[in-house]
Amino acid sequence: MKVLLKDAKGGKGFIAACLEAVDDAALAFVGEPDAKIMAHLEATLMRELPPRLAAQGFDADTAALIARAMVKAIIGQKHELESNGLGIA
Repeated sequence: MKVLLKDAKGGKGFIAACLEAVDDAALAFVGEPDAKIMAHLEATLMRELPPRLAAQGFDADTAALIARAMVKAIIGQKHELESNGLGIA
């Protein structure tokens, strides 16, 4: 039986931590070219996060899905910040 992450023990805290990390990363990347950010995220987040999540009990597919979702969220949040004029001189 699968349980939604938000309903799992510690799930809400994990989600909150992920959202905070997304916001922090997006803010740090404002004004940078998407290609540069994607290369950085592929080299770091996409390589490092899945094994760390697997060590915490997530199956490999779920860990990879979470990492991909975080990358999409970072890019999306970056674009949102930029569309609101942040980081544009």
